Amino acid sequence: ILGLIAYIAAIIMAFIDHKKCKKQGIDISPKWMIFIPILYLWKRSKKFEDNKKIFWIGCAGIVVSVLFIFSEIGNLSGNSYIEENSCEQVTDMVRFGSYITGLDEFGGDNVRCEEVNVDLKISDSKYYATAILNTGDAIDITIRTDGDQVQASIGRE
Repeated sequence: ILGLIAYIAAIIMAFIDHKKCKKQGIDISPKWMIFIPILYLWKRSKKFEDNKKIFWIGCAGIVVSVLFIFSEIGNLSGNSYIEENSCEQVTDMVRFGSYITGLDEFGGDNVRCEEVNVDLKISDSKYYATAILNTGDAIDITIRTDGDQVQASIGRE
């Protein structure tokens, strides 16, 4: 989200700058300004040969935005990996519910986990989550991970 906000801010600043330049009689074509603000900054820096600072600041802003976007994507994919593996384990546990204390009411071959939602990150290796079953029931679970292995257990530990 921060990357998107930075991108929108760059478009707004380029638009404002374009209007100011136009008032001063300097024409900088805004063709691709909406899609790629860095192209606008490059064209602008060519018109003002003595000042390339704005272009380099714009480049730094784009790099920071891209880093934020990749960071967010990494966080999302990390959670989905944890949630997906936990859901598979919960399905196995509820299908054999009659053999696990406290899960008698969930047992059955047709019961499965639909999704797992991480509720609280306790540490880098421990999460509290809720597993939603296809029956509509919700089960509190604890997820432990070492980065590679994911281990889900029923209840909050």
